[in-house]
Amino acid sequence: MGERPAERGREREELLVVPAGRYTNPDVDVAFPAPEDYGLILTLRTPWSVARRCAWIEAELALLCSAHEVRADAFLDQVAGAGSK
Repeated sequence: MGERPAERGREREELLVVPAGRYTNPDVDVAFPAPEDYGLILTLRTPWSVARRCAWIEAELALLCSAHEVRADAFLDQVAGAGSK
């Protein structure tokens, strides 16, 4: 992504989920922020398989599902509002 978000007035926030000290045991608990507070959520790959289903993977999947629902609802509200004018 580089500097493009900053060039467009967006702030970048990073969240390290699995610290280096937990590399061999990545099952950590994490509290993700509310997705409606963000315009873009970018997840990066991990060396651990999602088949392992650590607690943080479950939390990240829940975050992504919630983000999808929030954005879908906002889009539907926008479409419904545009159709009533």
